[in-house]
Amino acid sequence: DSDAYLASHRGNRKSAEQNGEPSGEPVAGLLWTWKMILTRKLFNTEGVWISSRTVIIQCAMFFIVIMLIILPLSFIDHMAKKADQATQELAKYTDMPQWVYD
Repeated sequence: DSDAYLASHRGNRKSAEQNGEPSGEPVAGLLWTWKMILTRKLFNTEGVWISSRTVIIQCAMFFIVIMLIILPLSFIDHMAKKADQATQELAKYTDMPQWVYD
C-alpha cells in the first residue's frame, strides 16, 4: 500500500509540474524558518525543535549586526559635520597657507 501511495503521489506531482503549477512549498530558507518559528508550526509540522538559547543567540546576533552598521555610519556623519564646522572656522584666518584649507 505504501508503494502505491508513493507511486500515485509521484504521479500527481509530475502532472502538476507538467501543467506549469508549482508543486509543494518552498522550504529551508531563512524567512521560511522564521515564519515557521513565529507561527509555532516548526515543531508540530516539521518535527524540528530549536532550543530557546539558539533562537535568542540568533536574535542577538541580528541586533549586534544592525548596531555594527548603524553606529559607524552615525559616527562618520558626526565627524563629517565637525570637519565642515572646522573648515568654516578656518575661513576667518586669511594669513594661513593654502594647504591648511585643503
